[in-house]
Amino acid sequence: MSPREEANSSPQLLTDRLGIIYSANEEARRLLGRDLVGKQIFRYVERDWVDTVRSTLSSFDGKGTARLEVRMSSGRPPSWSMRLRLCRAESPHRLQWIIEPVGAETGVFPTVKANAALEARPPRVVPSSDIPANAPPGGLRLVLAWTNLLRHVDLSDVDRATTIGRIEEHILQQAAEIESLWHAARLELGAVEVQCRNLSLSDLVRVCVEGMQPAAQATGTTMTLHIDQSPIVCADELRLAQVVTHLLSNAIRFTPAGGEIDIYVGVLEDTALLRVCDTGVGMTKDHVARVFDSPWNNTEPSTSGASSAFGLFLVRRIVELHKGSVRAFSPGPGHGSIFTVRLPYVSA
Repeated sequence: MSPREEANSSPQLLTDRLGIIYSANEEARRLLGRDLVGKQIFRYVERDWVDTVRSTLSSFDGKGTARLEVRMSSGRPPSWSMRLRLCRAESPHRLQWIIEPVGAETGVFPTVKANAALEARPPRVVPSSDIPANAPPGGLRLVLAWTNLLRHVDLSDVDRATTIGRIEEHILQQAAEIESLWHAARLELGAVEVQCRNLSLSDLVRVCVEGMQPAAQATGTTMTLHIDQSPIVCADELRLAQVVTHLLSNAIRFTPAGGEIDIYVGVLEDTALLRVCDTGVGMTKDHVARVFDSPWNNTEPSTSGASSAFGLFLVRRIVELHKGSVRAFSPGPGHGSIFTVRLPYVSA
């Protein structure tokens, strides 16, 4: 069987050097979930195997094929032992991942139900009196409400599929917040090391912007990249990509439909400059002053969600690990925000 025929019959992903997924065939979507594009492949690898995949991706020279065995999941239990084969794709600057079962599961992929009715009408509302008084807030409270609905109400097939889809959506959201918490805790403890090399800041930002465009388009937001100069910085590519992705994700999240996000890359004085400007909801002066604070030290409730709070904390700590600085500015609520990252550069 040729590589092309094999890719057509096996789950297959197309990523860039940062692991951002650009396309996936139907088999991969059936295995890992429908919404893959724009996310990083590491999200679908169990935590203990993430560093192995990162290392393979960083060291792959584009020649031949790299093989590794990991445990993967669709973001929820169970996980599966899988063999990943990495090779150069036909498209420029893209890498191809072919996913194969291993061991006793050879030739068999786990079945993941597609949420075909996810966009159908919402399920009927469960009375608040049916939810335990001690139920946790936010997404988990909604999950409890929907599981209660499944348990006690005779739903149509469409309503049942919709409810299951909503439960999965909120569980994945909670999992993302827990992952952010884990990364933040490692940074707080100084357990994260950076592996730096010279790279083009503009190239890295361009890849991240391309990867986040589907998310921006889905919310009706226009995202534009402006490159004044292309500074070379000494940085950990994957960690710096986390910084850019968190800033873009934050801008998309808080910019209403029809808004604009402008990203600038250049040189300011003796530093490389990255600036993300949005026309979103903006911030008060008090919020600006503590937006990068450690969530553990912030006693005031967050109105932006745990993932945003931990994300911006991660941004600050990663930038500091690169001996750089990050600043936030907003003229006020309703007037957008500006986030500026400055890093030492090797050459401009």
